[in-house]
Parts: sequence; C-alpha cells; structure tokens
Amino acid sequence: MIIRLIYLVVFLCFLGQLSGQTKFGIRAGLNTTSIDPNSLLILNNNDAEELRLGLERARYGYHLGVFLQLQADFLFIQPEVWFRSNSIDYKLEDLQVGTVNTIVTEQYQYLDIPVLLGLKLGPLRLGCGPVGHLFINSTSDIQEGNFGDDYDPRFRELTVGYIAGLGIDIWNFHIDFNYEGSFQNFGDHFYFFGERYAFDRSAARIIGTIGISF
Repeated sequence: MIIRLIYLVVFLCFLGQLSGQTKFGIRAGLNTTSIDPNSLLILNNNDAEELRLGLERARYGYHLGVFLQLQADFLFIQPEVWFRSNSIDYKLEDLQVGTVNTIVTEQYQYLDIPVLLGLKLGPLRLGCGPVGHLFINSTSDIQEGNFGDDYDPRFRELTVGYIAGLGIDIWNFHIDFNYEGSFQNFGDHFYFFGERYAFDRSAARIIGTIGISF
C-alpha cells in the first residue's frame, strides 16, 4: 500500500508540471540474473541430511510490456508494466542414496512494475526508482520429480526492489540498460518438509530493453 501511494503522489506531482512532452509505447528485451554460487542443505523430518540444492545457472529471461514517459523540463518519470519470464537451473543431490547430481529447472513468471525517476539531458536519461514484482505462476522440475511430495513452493504475492540505469531516446526509439536489485534473499520460496530455506544473498538482474513510442 505504501509503494502504491508513493507512485500516485509522484505521478500527480508531475502531472502538474508537464510541458506537453508525454510518450506512450511498447517495449521488449532480455534480462539475466546474477546470483553468487551457493547451496542449501535440506534436512528431512528426522533432522537427517536429505538433499543438497545448489545454484547451477541462471538462463536469459525475456520481458515485454508498455511504458509511459512524462517529461517536465530536464526531469522525467517513466512508469512501466512488464510481463517477465525467467528460469533457473539447480543442481539437486540426494544425500540419502548418493546418486549422481540431477539438474532441475524452475521457471517463474512475474508482472513487474518499475517506476524510473531522473534527469533527461538531451537524448540521454539517467534514472532510478522502485520496482514491484507481482507473482503470476511457476513450474518446477522438483515438483515433478521424486521429491514432489516434500517440496512446497510458497511465493510472496508482492515483492519490492530497486532499479537504476540509463536510457537513450532517438526519435521514437528508446533503448535502456538497467541494474535491478532485490530486498529479499533469493529462493525464499523454497519449503522442504515444512521448513523454509533461502540462499544467503539477494539476486540482481541486468536488463536490456528496446521500445518504440507513438
């Protein structure tokens, strides 16, 4: 609720100062997730070591959506809405039987709502701001494998992070490169045997986007 109020107040402030420079458009791009190598040691109901889950690889994800760019003198605000899909490969080891490591994949879909505020210097934009993530859906090889009965993913409906970067506006084309960070530790949706697990650090994303306005 607080984040929504911030969005609304900032948006209304800019509406009062607009000089007629308003652009609406669509955009799409790729993103990659950066996560430090780490692993989780998972205990069963008897407190015995059951599984080891490690980060293997973060695949490139894609996003597409719409944006609104409002400019007042050298300041701008740019709210956006994206549909985003990402997938992560994990290395899963069964410690009870000592089998060979298995690579499992989880795929996530979110509705992202970033709001960039900043300076516009000619064609160059420098901005930062909050970003909200609304969870939509996920699919997991873990649920479909041997440990599906012991794994219960619980995603937060709304998470919040921050985003910063630069953009270039050339006629009606808009190119953006952003860095995004999270305030939550990565993987905090993992619940095995009724206990929550999470990696030690939050994930960061590098985002490249190209758009066109009308």
